[in-house]
Amino acid sequence: MTVEALLVELRDRGVQLVPEGDRLRVRPASAVPPDLLGRLREHKAEVLALLTGRPSVRPARHVAEALPFLRMPLDVFARAGASLEVRVPWLDVTLWMVPTGRDAVQLMAEGVQRGRIWTAAELMQFMAIADRTPETVRTLTHAKLGMDGEITEVRTRGNGRRALAQDGDEEHRRESSE
Repeated sequence: MTVEALLVELRDRGVQLVPEGDRLRVRPASAVPPDLLGRLREHKAEVLALLTGRPSVRPARHVAEALPFLRMPLDVFARAGASLEVRVPWLDVTLWMVPTGRDAVQLMAEGVQRGRIWTAAELMQFMAIADRTPETVRTLTHAKLGMDGEITEVRTRGNGRRALAQDGDEEHRRESSE
């Protein structure tokens, strides 16, 4: 469950969250079942950051857990990776890097917009852009978010077309006759 989905569920239960320094008051506490309370404790820093507008600092354990997956080549990540939630400084929402389209569907069922999710196949297409600059990365990311879509094809100059399978799990290469 994403932090945003957690906050929506709490709001739907009539729960009010009040930040007080590094503490979080929950009113009425009786409206929060133990499983939601556990999730709220787990994501307390992120919830406080959202409610106060201050950036959250994630514990180092998240980096340590993600490191093996961050070191993987993307084709290996597609087979053996894990879903990673990533925060970038120039974007006001987190992004998800996932191995397959099935992982994307699972996150979407939890309420994550498709535009925030990048499958390994989409990342491979993105990395194939020869003249990729930081500005290109920002532009494409904002476009994907704005359209709440997925990348289905990338055309590189002189190298034909590279298209993604509809579910985002496999990458197919077609030579362009154009």
